Amino acid sequence: GQATFSYTSAFERSDTIDAFADTNGNGIRDPEEPLGSATKTWTVMPPSSLTLAPSSATNPINTQHCVTATVKDATERLQGNRTVRFSVTGPNAPQEKAVSTDFAGEAKFCYTGTLAGEDTISAFVDTNNDGVMESDGTEPSATATKTWTGVATGQLEVKKVLSPSNDPGRFNLQIDGITKKADASNGDTTTKQTVSPATHSVGETAGTASSLGDYTSAIECRSANGAGEVLASGSDSGPLNVSVAEGADVVCTITNTRKVGPPPTTTTTSLSGEGKTGASISVKEGAAVTDTATISGVNAATATGTVTYKVYSDNKCETEVASAGAVSVSGELVPASNPQTLAPGTYFWQASYSGDPSNEASKSQCSSEVETVSAKAPEPKPTTTTTSLSGEGKTGASISVKEGAAVTDTATISGTNAATATGTVAYKVYSDNGCTKEVASAGAVSVSGELVPVSNPQTLAPGTYFWQASYSGDPSNEASKSQCSSEVETVSAKAPEPQPTTTTTSLSGEGKTGASISVKEGAAVTDTATISGVNAATATGTVTYKVYSDNCETEVASAGAVSVSGELVPASNPETLAPGTYFWQASYSGDALNEPSESECGEEQLTVIKVVGSPRLAKQAVLSALEALEPSGSRGTDRRIAEAVRDVTRSLDPKLWIDDAHLTVKRGENVFEQEEAAVEQLRNIKRSAAGTVAGLIAQLVEVDRTLAQIAVEGATDPRAIAKANKEMEKGAKELEEGEPRDAIEHYEQAWKAATHP
Repeated sequence: GQATFSYTSAFERSDTIDAFADTNGNGIRDPEEPLGSATKTWTVMPPSSLTLAPSSATNPINTQHCVTATVKDATERLQGNRTVRFSVTGPNAPQEKAVSTDFAGEAKFCYTGTLAGEDTISAFVDTNNDGVMESDGTEPSATATKTWTGVATGQLEVKKVLSPSNDPGRFNLQIDGITKKADASNGDTTTKQTVSPATHSVGETAGTASSLGDYTSAIECRSANGAGEVLASGSDSGPLNVSVAEGADVVCTITNTRKVGPPPTTTTTSLSGEGKTGASISVKEGAAVTDTATISGVNAATATGTVTYKVYSDNKCETEVASAGAVSVSGELVPASNPQTLAPGTYFWQASYSGDPSNEASKSQCSSEVETVSAKAPEPKPTTTTTSLSGEGKTGASISVKEGAAVTDTATISGTNAATATGTVAYKVYSDNGCTKEVASAGAVSVSGELVPVSNPQTLAPGTYFWQASYSGDPSNEASKSQCSSEVETVSAKAPEPQPTTTTTSLSGEGKTGASISVKEGAAVTDTATISGVNAATATGTVTYKVYSDNCETEVASAGAVSVSGELVPASNPETLAPGTYFWQASYSGDALNEPSESECGEEQLTVIKVVGSPRLAKQAVLSALEALEPSGSRGTDRRIAEAVRDVTRSLDPKLWIDDAHLTVKRGENVFEQEEAAVEQLRNIKRSAAGTVAGLIAQLVEVDRTLAQIAVEGATDPRAIAKANKEMEKGAKELEEGEPRDAIEHYEQAWKAATHP
């Protein structure tokens, strides 16, 4: 009827031992289960020995050294909970500390030597805790020696502080021009660096996806681990010189405060499914649909972060029915969502962009994307597509014609439901009897019954060609293709001569497209060429894109060379140019059937507008640029510039302005009227200054557009806002049509509508 319980203790104390009979085995004492208690008092023998390890050691200065004291009694049992007092004498004195031994009878003492020489470390067991070692030998003691070697040094540390503290900026913290901490965020540090007593430099550079220009920076260096006096300070990102004395502990804090938040972005989307693409599409049950987002904004070309796609059952995007995945963003064009196959019904898609340090977060408008899924229709029936070629008065499955003859193809659809067939037939021409190498597309025609409209006529180079007609199918008819090798066209050769070509181009940037466009500083612009000519449909060779600062004599950028395959040519490399006016040109190399050609130099003009903080500052920048144009070497040009300077100066009259971005309601319209007069003068300048003046005109128009837009955003009357927005749209159209003066007039009307409801 007995149970024995045993345990040991390394400490002097009293314990209470409780025990109960666990009759039901549930591990918990129930009221009816008997309980008993006992008291155990643990006593220890007095300590009889203390040893220090290591007994001697040598370390370089400015490093940490530790000694471990071990306390035992006369029977060699380890003694816990004993107070051991340590003290240091020597060049690094005074150092004192009391440490209690653990269950293993050990107490550890550590310190850092900053001066060279030999220290003596003393320790004793303070059994009576009076802080004094007894002389009668009842409190064991021991000593150890520590030799410190090395040259005199100090310590230097650089810390990072960001405002706000959750700012995503990253910076490279440097000491003496060497990065000690890369991509430091708020609270990061180089840790303490051992340096020689001398003058050292501290500073930083921009880290990943960060720009120092987005922050105000300040550096402050203090002694005594950052708690002492200010040794050096600066109001930029450095480098800043600071003196570090022997044994000093200097901490330099670099504080970056973000100037402004990232610019706004706009997220737009397009659905795709069943070969359909658009903001709203209808698909049949079982069809997989994807969504593709596009991010627009000043910095969208370098956007990072993620886009999350979701599907909702309501037009407020509150009731989620499916998550279509999240994708990584690299620029304006975003990868598509995961495909979603939904039950019959109406669904609303939405794409959410997370934003990054240079781009504000945004979402697509909920009701702008609607997917309608209709119930699955009956299974379509099989069809057969047969064809017949026609050319030079000949008709049949296989015909031979001379070079230069036009040939067409006519399809016929057969099948159970062919009499009511709809959809399209696409005609194509191939150079191989497997129909894998396409040489021409002969168009697509709409189907209405078994007999199908004829293809577009094709005039082909000498050779053997294989035609094929592909029927798309419809809800009642399966898709089908004519047999590839069943239609053969043989074209006999005549000596070919390259034919003249014409190369035309179109610029694209900031969502604008045309022969001449204006974009803000930092926007990427591309050029797209189109080759026209008798043989352009089969054109090969290359198109080279270049950018000039004048009439195609002084090259400022090469926008790349692309391979040509037909009339439509791949776009150039994107170019981000400094503010000014530029002339683009595309040069086609030609090939055996097509002569070389170039786009006309002056027909493509790009104006890059310098972005200035506020409308009034922007106007002042234009005024300074106009004044710098005189003298131009032409009396007529100088007169027009002088008139424009006068008009812009009048528009800057302080009586017309409330602040840098708002005009007085009573007289603000005078700013627009003076601007119209200035633009009229500048448009009449035709000589060497014309390119620069075109850029200044674009900047003036942008200022007036901004003034009007600010007024519209501040308006509260819905009718006034609607009227103002219509005028803003008219102004944008006039600007696209090359009428800046008329554009300003519409922006003036928009401003009036917003400020005079």
